[in-house]
Amino acid sequence: MDLSSNEKPPYSTTIWNIRKSSGNLLADRLSVLPDELLIQILSLLPTTDAVVMSILSRKMRSVFPLITSLDFDDSPISYCLKHPNRIDRFPAFVSFVIKAIHTYQSEHLSRFRLRIGRDFVTRSFSGCTIEGTGPCDKCCFPDLKFPLLNILIGFPLSHHGLRELDLRIQVRKPGEDQLPSEIFTCDTLEALKLDVNLGLHQVFTMPFFHLPKLKLFHFTTSIVSEKDFLNKLVSSCPLLEDLTVQAWWKDFPFTTVSSPSLRRLCLKLYQRLTEENSNSLHINTPNLKSLDYYGNLAVHYDIQNMQRLVKADININNVGYTSVSQEVDDPLQRTLSLIRPLSIVQHLSLAGLYVQILDFYGVKDYLPVFRNLKYLELGYRQFYWDKVLLAFLNCSPVLETLVFPQVSSQKNCDKEIHGDRTGDKFDPVSAETCISIGGIGHIRIPIPLEDLASN
Repeated sequence: MDLSSNEKPPYSTTIWNIRKSSGNLLADRLSVLPDELLIQILSLLPTTDAVVMSILSRKMRSVFPLITSLDFDDSPISYCLKHPNRIDRFPAFVSFVIKAIHTYQSEHLSRFRLRIGRDFVTRSFSGCTIEGTGPCDKCCFPDLKFPLLNILIGFPLSHHGLRELDLRIQVRKPGEDQLPSEIFTCDTLEALKLDVNLGLHQVFTMPFFHLPKLKLFHFTTSIVSEKDFLNKLVSSCPLLEDLTVQAWWKDFPFTTVSSPSLRRLCLKLYQRLTEENSNSLHINTPNLKSLDYYGNLAVHYDIQNMQRLVKADININNVGYTSVSQEVDDPLQRTLSLIRPLSIVQHLSLAGLYVQILDFYGVKDYLPVFRNLKYLELGYRQFYWDKVLLAFLNCSPVLETLVFPQVSSQKNCDKEIHGDRTGDKFDPVSAETCISIGGIGHIRIPIPLEDLASN
């Protein structure tokens, strides 16, 4: 990359304005700093900004090829055909990335971040419609050929000391292009984030993974079809503390997560409503502090060793259907097998069909006592909690905050007010504006005005 050029990089930046106004003064101050410190400063910046900084002085131009972090992001480009933004800049962005890696001279690279295209959640659920009700069209992705992608992905793996790899690559025609399996045998990686729509057959068929130093792994992809992938991955990461997996789950008889080192677990297992549920979910994480789970209601839950769990967010999307007999297929028992191991938590959020299944008279006799629970959130957009609410209140002796993030009115009403009231057991929250019982100190609930007037 020719850093002596006065050409502005492909993105506008506030740093570029520095050169116009007081560049000489800033360059003089930076030039007196040691090379090691300049390398650290440039490594903390997005690479586009680091290039602009390097233009300010000859000394910084000389150290730029030695920075230890490369960070490329194609935003604010939007490839959506209905809502495009700066698509014409994409070739310049690609050219910039290629020139930057060709300029790079150091044998060591500690961090590499490359983001091309929309993220998985946006493209799968929000889509390109204003209402955000469907997936993106295939034409709403950048058109980048795999030979070039392979160069970009392989570049950080060819350097020593790679500790953090962050790839968001959503391309228009992934075809049979495969994510390089070498990523899963990089023994220096400490943080790995993948959000890709490339093929995963090479990864799924690997006999083993080798990630001895990995502490954080965020994995988002279109479809996971290998039943033992998650278990094999976790077992290869003895230091793993933070695990997030988001994907469409297909043909899974069981899912297992077992790790003594795991502190945070986020599982978002998307399934079609017409697909059979996973037969079982096994979680054995004795040091887990945070659990975020989204999926259809599985046939069987085996959740062990949750003594240190502090926070749990559970969203059951659908009961779905199973191949087991009617005698075994009891949604209530399946639901309770998921909720009972969470009785130790201080923060609990329940949403989706989970709440509806528990809403019946006498449910209190089935619930555990939540002795540490201080924050409870109940959310299901098209349902009322008149039975399950009282049960939870009676089972939560130290509850301080109760939140209803989603409320629908029996009467159609466009106007809503939001109650945000505080109190204690001697001065409870006003019954005129929200539900209050016992010693609850804080309740938030959106209340339709018509319901407020009638009740």
